[in-house]
Amino acid sequence: MLINRKYEDVLIMRKITKVCICGMAAAVLLTGCSKKAAVDPTSAEGTKTETTAKGTTEAGSTEAGSTEAGSTEAGTTAAGSAEAAESEKIEGLTLGADEDKVVLGKYKGIEVDAIPVEDVTDEELDQRVQYILSSNTITDVPADHVAKNGDTVNIDYVGKKDGVAFDGGTAQGHDLKLGSGSFIPGFEEGLVGAKAGDKKNLHITFPENYGQADLAGKDVVFEVTVNSFTSIVPELNDEFVAAHSETSKNVDEYEEELREQIKKEKEAGALLQKKQNVFVEVVKNSEVFVTDKTVEEEYNRQLLSQTNQAQTYGLTIENLASMYGMDMATFQSQLRQMSAQMVRQDLVIDAIAEAEGITLTDAEKEEIAEEIGFGTVANMQSMYGEVATENFLMTEKVAAFLADNAVEK
Repeated sequence: MLINRKYEDVLIMRKITKVCICGMAAAVLLTGCSKKAAVDPTSAEGTKTETTAKGTTEAGSTEAGSTEAGSTEAGTTAAGSAEAAESEKIEGLTLGADEDKVVLGKYKGIEVDAIPVEDVTDEELDQRVQYILSSNTITDVPADHVAKNGDTVNIDYVGKKDGVAFDGGTAQGHDLKLGSGSFIPGFEEGLVGAKAGDKKNLHITFPENYGQADLAGKDVVFEVTVNSFTSIVPELNDEFVAAHSETSKNVDEYEEELREQIKKEKEAGALLQKKQNVFVEVVKNSEVFVTDKTVEEEYNRQLLSQTNQAQTYGLTIENLASMYGMDMATFQSQLRQMSAQMVRQDLVIDAIAEAEGITLTDAEKEEIAEEIGFGTVANMQSMYGEVATENFLMTEKVAAFLADNAVEK
């Protein structure tokens, strides 16, 4: 079959939340992985810092039903202070201390570079429009509809080389989204402009580096019948706008609405970057002392979380480590290192909140949950659990405080 079976993205962790303050350690180690799938011989793929405090980044979050701190999973037991001591030294962090302690350095008036917010380009607007249209496909297809990118066509096809059908090049009733890049170059492009019932001969050359030697670089013909349209991308017109906007009344107003939306997203991105930059400096300015027990407890929570996430996709923790290109010993060592950095930031957040008397009202919690795209605190709790949610919300408020008190240069 001609469909492209690219490496299937196995999202072991949930998407990192929009206002995650410093997903650096998590990003280095645990932001996601790709699970290899079998590659069809005729597919387009025939060719071969630190994290948010409180463990609320994707890699750092624990499930709502997480077990008590210090529990282990997948036959892995607490390694104790010996392994913790093997962690690479982190400047400003003392492991193996007698007690958890933070000596705060400068955290107000931190100087950071101003982050410019770029104007919204026409290309960015067009990409947003196309995304919205392709996310609102329709199945009530006019009889005279002409195929365009984003439409899904139902087709029969037979691939022939030198007039003889080749293995894997034939299918009936296959749904193909045009513009998806699923088939070899030239196939999808050749169906743009077709109507239901059309028959087309597509003259295509397989890539020179194609994975199947007898097809690599060869000229073939695909005899294709367009049976029907499964779904099509709607037109951007006033009718579409009326159905998908609460404020705009026509296409021009809608495009301005989208420009403003993109601009706000850029501003939010700039603010996020500012928070990250400030927080990095604040943590660097602080001296943190952490007991082995605290690091070990965080490590066990992270290992359990990763194990549970892997199991969700039918994987073992060993599979997950392998997907990151690590053996288990390396995986565990880096996870422990990340856990130490997470604990460090947890303690800094707590120390600043205590020093400044920062607290959260229920209304503020709901406001933050709304701002970061979860809608409600309850939604966050259903994903991360009550403790992790509370920690994340406090982290966000402290990060906002630090950014508000920073100096842009």
